Amino acid sequence: FAFFGMDAYFSDGPGRNDVATVGKTSISVNEFEQALRDQQDRLRSSMDGQVDRALLESEALRRSVLDNLVNRRVLALYAQENRFSVTAQALQETIAAVPSFHDNGQFSLQRYEHLLRAQGMSPAMFEARLAQDIQVQQLALPLGEAAFAPGASAQRFIVAQMEERTVREMRLAAASFAAEAQI
Repeated sequence: FAFFGMDAYFSDGPGRNDVATVGKTSISVNEFEQALRDQQDRLRSSMDGQVDRALLESEALRRSVLDNLVNRRVLALYAQENRFSVTAQALQETIAAVPSFHDNGQFSLQRYEHLLRAQGMSPAMFEARLAQDIQVQQLALPLGEAAFAPGASAQRFIVAQMEERTVREMRLAAASFAAEAQI
């Protein structure tokens, strides 16, 4: 507490709790720490909990999370400036389609609220974040779909897909090695 938490009592002035500013909006320390925790949780779950603690606390991971937040904020501001919008119906349909909010194959309001509370979010916070994500997707999807692959890359991909290999199998009976095994 004395080494790390004390400055929070003295540095609460405006702008001091921001890790970055994008346009006229800021990314707060709380937002950054939440995104960092989310990324650490994703890494733990993808590696079945067998992740090196040094990786979870590395400067590279922190920089990556911050870069991602800045990129998302830039896209969100662009979407907002260009009046990309998300209808209430589209938002409801997206939420209703999330499998983790289902109970017995149907959307469950109780499960939805419980899962959000467990993550420290209110439904309004989640819906605002989701609406922003959908706006960014409206921007990013057409760009991704408009991309094309150079002819040489496409040709290499097709050749790799059409490649054939011959495989042989050799079976070794365990009984023939049992006498030589040392326990």
